[in-house]
Amino acid sequence: MKKAGFVIIVLWCLVSACGDNSSSTRIKIDSIGKKFDTSAERLWDSTKEKAKEIKEKIDNKLDQKDSASQKADNK
Repeated sequence: MKKAGFVIIVLWCLVSACGDNSSSTRIKIDSIGKKFDTSAERLWDSTKEKAKEIKEKIDNKLDQKDSASQKADNK
């Protein structure tokens, strides 16, 4: 009878110890997930801005070449 009581107490301690960690772990994982999402959004926004700037530079270069060739054709 003493052995059964001891086993029950040990099992209860293990179950109660494991139960508390799961909610704490879930909160930490959610927090890490939110940080990752925020970082990914900032990275994506930065990449879009840089791509837009590169596109504008290329368009400006092409416009300059077109205007230079039009001036040469008009002469």
